[in-house]
Amino acid sequence: MLAGLLIGAAFAADPTGARPGAGAPELVWTPVFELRAGLDGTGTDGVSTDFGWSTRTRIGLQLDRKVLTARASVAAGLGGPALPDVDATSARTYLTLGEAWARYSLPLSSAMGLDATVGRQLVDVDDGVLLGDDDHRLLARLPVALRVHVRAAPWDVDWFSGLYPDFPGAPTSTATGYAFHALRVGAGRENPAWTWHLSGLGLLTDSTGVDPLRAEPLRATVGLRGDTDLDRVRLRADAWTQPGTDGLAWMAGGQGGYALGDDARVELALRFDVLSGGEDPQFHRPLADTQSRFGWLGWFDEGAAPTADGVTDVALVCDAVIAPQLRFSAAAHHFWLGGGVPYAPELDGDLRWYWSPLAALHLRGAAMRGWAGTDGWAIDTEASVDVHF
Repeated sequence: MLAGLLIGAAFAADPTGARPGAGAPELVWTPVFELRAGLDGTGTDGVSTDFGWSTRTRIGLQLDRKVLTARASVAAGLGGPALPDVDATSARTYLTLGEAWARYSLPLSSAMGLDATVGRQLVDVDDGVLLGDDDHRLLARLPVALRVHVRAAPWDVDWFSGLYPDFPGAPTSTATGYAFHALRVGAGRENPAWTWHLSGLGLLTDSTGVDPLRAEPLRATVGLRGDTDLDRVRLRADAWTQPGTDGLAWMAGGQGGYALGDDARVELALRFDVLSGGEDPQFHRPLADTQSRFGWLGWFDEGAAPTADGVTDVALVCDAVIAPQLRFSAAAHHFWLGGGVPYAPELDGDLRWYWSPLAALHLRGAAMRGWAGTDGWAIDTEASVDVHF
């Protein structure tokens, strides 16, 4: 049984400005600081148990002046053995450059504009299925990229091009860095009666120069995702395709939910996610680690479980606002391998208590039975205190 403790703090000082001269644009600077420290671990009953401790921090400065914004920070880590949310090849102790980017913003109207950002930056797209992971910011695994965002309501377009490195200190023999290029086109409307969003994403990753032994160094992914809220009904869906050496791999998912109660504080939903089979291996998400959405399904496309015949995950999900300060989410999953063979159940829980406007207590746990073909349990837990001011 695993017990974990994670303490996090994020501080952002009130911006102050300096006027270099009469009528000159105001220069606004904002300190940036985040700290996350504690004990982490993963355990598998009858297989192994790993515990570790870590302290990770990011400190820097952001400058804003009219249409220009720049941010620079350093990232540092200090820790002991393996952590559940870090790749096994990652260094526990490091000091490296964090963010280092500059942005030019050109507002044309309230509904139209253009932003261009270049440098080391966090890339997070939609719900992070293919691009994005919040932990990468503190782990200093940030891509050096050019991002151009054009908006003309209800449309918006994003272009990304850059290099996504491995975690700091990873051995070159196990490097998993990628060059990547992505194009996202989206549209959406939001109003009290009806909200909808639709987007398409094309992603090309190339690890040729980083890991020449990789079986499939060049990989293309194309897909669509959409969501809509109509009164109390909430629907989500996405579908992705990816060519492989033995055919076309694919991933698809959907969710249908209904909000209950006079104030719609409780939502019940049924969700499914499917990964196709194959010996390539099957569908692979090289730039994302979305455990919060997929549960342990996110490990299947990394070779941690049998996937040659594909895998399906069906989950019953509950999201509830118990009180204005207390929010709870839970999911009961069941996995099937290709051909309808039962594989494993999984239970997830997430509790957030906003005990002040500046702080929250966050408890999270996940357990899966039948991990790695055994009768044991794989367990991952986390407790954190997040402070923002």
